[in-house]
Amino acid sequence: PPARRGGGACAAPAVLLGEDDCQALLQAPASPRHAARSGAPAPQFTSIQSDHALAHAAPTSGPALVDPVVCTRPENVARTLSASAAAVMKGLPQWPHQKTARVVPQADLRLGFLVQLSVEQKLPLVRRVYDILYSPQDFFLYMVDVAKLDVDKVKSELGLSVAELPNVQVEAAPHAGYFSWPRVEVILDGLSKFLVHPWDFVVHLSEADYPVHSLSWLRSSLSQQRDSNFIELLPRCWRRMARQKAASPRSFTPESVRSWDDEFTAAPHGEGGLVYPWYGWNKTYVVASCGSRFEPQLVTSVHFPLQELDRAGFPWARGSEWMVLTRELAEYAVSPGLEHFKQLVGLHGAADEVFWATLVLNIPGFTQRFSRQGWYIRWGMPRDSVHSPQTLEGWHWPSIAAHRDSYIFLRKVNEVNSTELLRSVDAAIRDERLGGAAARLPADAGRGPIDRRRALSG
Repeated sequence: PPARRGGGACAAPAVLLGEDDCQALLQAPASPRHAARSGAPAPQFTSIQSDHALAHAAPTSGPALVDPVVCTRPENVARTLSASAAAVMKGLPQWPHQKTARVVPQADLRLGFLVQLSVEQKLPLVRRVYDILYSPQDFFLYMVDVAKLDVDKVKSELGLSVAELPNVQVEAAPHAGYFSWPRVEVILDGLSKFLVHPWDFVVHLSEADYPVHSLSWLRSSLSQQRDSNFIELLPRCWRRMARQKAASPRSFTPESVRSWDDEFTAAPHGEGGLVYPWYGWNKTYVVASCGSRFEPQLVTSVHFPLQELDRAGFPWARGSEWMVLTRELAEYAVSPGLEHFKQLVGLHGAADEVFWATLVLNIPGFTQRFSRQGWYIRWGMPRDSVHSPQTLEGWHWPSIAAHRDSYIFLRKVNEVNSTELLRSVDAAIRDERLGGAAARLPADAGRGPIDRRRALSG
C-alpha cells in the first residue's frame, strides 16, 4: 500500500490529493457561482471553441450523432478546455422544477427502458428480459450499434418483424466505445428521442443486465419514490470517510477496489479528506472527439484541470452509466444551457463515468433525491477485464437473495455462465407475481435532495 503522509485533518495516502488541495476543496463555498469567496484561486480560463463545420459535415458511414456541441479537433482542445471550464465555473442552469411528489398512484406510473445493444449472441437474453418487463403502458427504446449488430436481427428477436408495437422502438445508433464522450452522446441522443413518450422514469440497461424482480414490484417500488434517481454517486474528494461508509455501506462495494477496506475505513489521524482511488482520476490528459466524425484521440500534451476545478468550487464525481432517472432529470440533461458542461466533460478521459454523477452534484437548486444505484455488481476476480465486472453465476444467488429487495437489476449475466443463477431469479420472480409483490425497494431515508457540501462531508 502507498505510504501515508503526515497527520492533519486531510491526512491521505501520498498518491492522492495533497493536504493543501483537500483543505481548499472542503472549505470551498457550496455554489460554484461564489467560488471566488473561498480564498482558493479560481482557474484562469478564456472563449468558447467548437469545430462546427466538422460537426455538421456528413458522416462517412452509418448514422451520425445529432448533438454537435462536443466536437473538437486535437489542435483545438486547449482553447476549448479553457473556455468551457471558465463558463462552467459560472454555474450550471438552475433546476427548473419545484419539489416532485414523493408518492404517486402505482397504476399511473409509466416506465421507459432505454437499452443499448451490440452483441448478436446476447439477443436471446435481451428477449428474455423483454418478456419479463414488457407492458403496453410502458415504453422501450433499443439503440443498436450498427457497426456490430443489424437492426433487423433485433426486431426479429423481439418479434417485431411482422407487426410493430407503438411503444417499442428499435433504432440504429453509431458505434461509440467506452470511456469517451461519444458514448454519453449516444445516450443523450436516445433520451431526446425517447422523451416524446410520457414515461416517469427511464431505466438505462445494457444487453448484460437482468431484472431481479417482476415488473409489478418495480412499478410499485418506484411509485413510492417518484422523486428519486437511482444512480451511483462517488465524489472525487471525500471527507469523513468512516462516517460516510457507515451511513451508506452499499455505496462502497468491497470488490470495487481491493485495498479499500484496508486503506480507507478510517483515516489514521482523524477524519480526513481523500480522493477516491479510481483510475479515471489519474487521467490527466484530454480527449479530442467529434461524435462519429473521427475516433477519439488522446492529447497528452494538455492537462485536464480536475484539481483546479475542485479547488475552485466545482466538485467532480463518478458513477456507473446504468441507472434509473426521473423524467425531470432526463429533461434537464438534454436541455439548452449545458453546452459548456458537455464540452468540458467531453474532454475528460472517462467522460461516460463522470458525466451523470458530476452533473447532479452541481445542479443549482436541485430538489429531487438520489438513492442507491440498485444494480448487483461484483468486481472481484475472476472477471473478463480490469474494466468489466464479474459474470454472475449460481454461487452469487445466496448473496442476492439475502438482500433481494435492495436490488433492481443484476449486472452482468449471460445464458451460459449464468444459467443456474437466472433459473433461481426466474423462480423468485414467478413466486413474486403469485404473491402480489408486497415488498418494496427500501427508501434511503438519509439521502434527500443532493447538496454539494453534504455529499462531500457525509
